[in-house]
Amino acid sequence: MRREAPTINHEPPVDARTCGRPHPAATIRETRSRQPLRVVDATRAPSSHWRRTSSEVSESNYNAVPECDALSQSGQNGIVDVAVLLIGSPGAGKSSVLDALSAALELKRVPFGSFESEQLAQGWPVLPAEDWIPQLQDILRHQVAAGRRLFLVVATPESSAELDRIIDALESDRVLVVCLAAPGAVVAERVGRREPDRWPGKAGLMAHAEVLAEVIPAFSRIDLTLDTAACDPDDAVVRIIAEMRRRALFP
Repeated sequence: MRREAPTINHEPPVDARTCGRPHPAATIRETRSRQPLRVVDATRAPSSHWRRTSSEVSESNYNAVPECDALSQSGQNGIVDVAVLLIGSPGAGKSSVLDALSAALELKRVPFGSFESEQLAQGWPVLPAEDWIPQLQDILRHQVAAGRRLFLVVATPESSAELDRIIDALESDRVLVVCLAAPGAVVAERVGRREPDRWPGKAGLMAHAEVLAEVIPAFSRIDLTLDTAACDPDDAVVRIIAEMRRRALFP
């Protein structure tokens, strides 16, 4: 059963894109094609500089994280203290920025949990949002019970209403929504490089990524937008952490 998202006051969105062009609003089809189980070719080398390891975190990235052993462990009534929600189309760089941000926090020994919500929907047929979003909510509750308070969550909302439901599932009033954006042609090309040709859903995902590249950045509840065609994951992490500190999401 769907619940209406509560009204949450957000600060005005911050647009960090260098081009300054507004993204046109678009309407997403009510019926969307579901991608089949993704086949991963473990023998392939990373497709671009958008894949990093924890050993490759830059000095500026590392230094951006405050010197602290943990975020607030007060656990306001057992709910999430802080959540960073990374959204964007397929190929926008969400997983790469998640990797870089996770590595930076880990090196500074800041406790956190991280999730790529697409894993909850993966399989055939892909689960719809009304099925996997409650699962995300349940997982976060178990993680909070285990003592975690900071969460990094990746999602690909296909409508503004779906984004509202994801934010609602985080059960926190301290959520930073970061949109990773890139031109449609760029995200389609990235998806084309990373997905094996033998996967039958490749062409459909490339086309859908190109549409979502224009749609997602127009959502109203985005706090920070980063153009991943103009910055690498380390640069994105520095901007995200700076915004977290500006909003007092770090102690």
